[in-house]
Amino acid sequence: MSFDADATASDAARAFATYGAPAYLVRAAAGDPADPLSQPGAVTLQPVTVIYANQEQGTQGANLQAVQRRKVLIAAATLGDFRPRLSDQFRETEEGPDLYLVPPLTVLAPTGVPLVYTLTLQGP
Repeated sequence: MSFDADATASDAARAFATYGAPAYLVRAAAGDPADPLSQPGAVTLQPVTVIYANQEQGTQGANLQAVQRRKVLIAAATLGDFRPRLSDQFRETEEGPDLYLVPPLTVLAPTGVPLVYTLTLQGP
């Protein structure tokens, strides 16, 4: 039995068409590296289609701070040339609160072309 990459791609496309929800990846351009007080540059909002995979709640650190972790799947087809980085942030709406990407950031690319990115998000 051989692997069928086209079937995997069509399954992913069908899943995102059925269960996908709109969201945004947020990327701020770096400030002036020579000036430690410089502010970040322009903010880019990249619309994406996501599937919310799971959610975990727990505590972190000695002060038992509440932490929420969520895994999301992002359709690579909605990204164009934009590729997620751990320095990016995630928003469910344009004006919503930012959730932070934490490792690992994984890519499903059976033929070398990304189909799905799996991101782990952390936020309040």
